[in-house]
Amino acid sequence: IVSTTGGQLFAIRTADGTVAWQTRLSASAPISRLAATDDFVVAKVDDVASTQLVIVETLTGQFIHRLSFANESGNVPVNFALAPDGTLVWIQQDRLCGKDLFEPKKKELNYEIVAGQNDVNRQPNTNFNRQPMDGSSAIYSGAVGPDQLLISEGRILVVTHQGRYVSVYSLESGKLLDYTQPDGRKAEARFTTSGQTGQMVNDWSATMHLVGSKLYICTRINGPMCYNLDQLGLGWDGAIDTNTTPNVQIHEPFIGQDHLVLLDRIAIRS
Repeated sequence: IVSTTGGQLFAIRTADGTVAWQTRLSASAPISRLAATDDFVVAKVDDVASTQLVIVETLTGQFIHRLSFANESGNVPVNFALAPDGTLVWIQQDRLCGKDLFEPKKKELNYEIVAGQNDVNRQPNTNFNRQPMDGSSAIYSGAVGPDQLLISEGRILVVTHQGRYVSVYSLESGKLLDYTQPDGRKAEARFTTSGQTGQMVNDWSATMHLVGSKLYICTRINGPMCYNLDQLGLGWDGAIDTNTTPNVQIHEPFIGQDHLVLLDRIAIRS
C-alpha cells in the first residue's frame, strides 16, 4: 500500500509489481500516515480545515468510512493504529478512542475514554518510579510517532505524560489495565520510562519496540528498559555507561537473542 503527498492511494501486487487499484482520497491534502491489515487500509489526511481518518477496503480499494475532526477544535487525532481484528484505535490530546471497522456505519464508538476517567488507581503512580502525575488531561499530545502507539495481543500501548510513562490499555474496552506487584498490591499498568536510577523523561523522546512479549523502551537520556508484557512487570533496567550526561538520539535498536544494541548519534543542542 503506497500513498502520495497529493492525496493518492495505491495498492501494488507484490507478485509482479502491477497496480491492483488506486484512488484519490483528497484533491489537495497530503496523506501523512497509513496503516493496513488484510481487511482495511486507514489513511490520515491532513486538510486545511480538518483532520480525517479515511478507511478503505484492502482488497478492492472501495471507500468504507470517513472520520472527520475540525482543526479549529484543537483536539484532533495525533496518532492511530489498526489491530488485526479490525479495531481502529486513535488518540487525541486527552482521550483514547476505538472503533470496530467491521461496523463502519454504527455511529457510536466502541469506546472514548477521556484521560483519568477510568484509571484503576487514582492515587499517584505506584510503579517503580513513584512520581506524581501533573494533573493535565492532555496526556497524549506529543505521542505522534509510529513507535509511540502500538497494539499487541489485545493490548494498546501508548507513550504518555510527555514521555514519562508507557500506559497499557485493554483493546476491547480501552480501559487502563492493572497488574499485581511482587508485594501483592495492585498497580496501574503505567510503566516509567526512566528506570529506578535514571532521569525523568520530559520531551516525548520515548519510543517502544516489541519482540514477542518483551517491550523495549528507548529514550534520549536513559539506558534502555525491558518490560515483560505477559507478567506486566519490569524485566530489566539498563544504563548508558558514560562520564557525561547522556544526550543521544536513538535511531534504531537491534534486538537479538542475547543482546540489545542501540544505534545512536549525539543530539545537537539548540
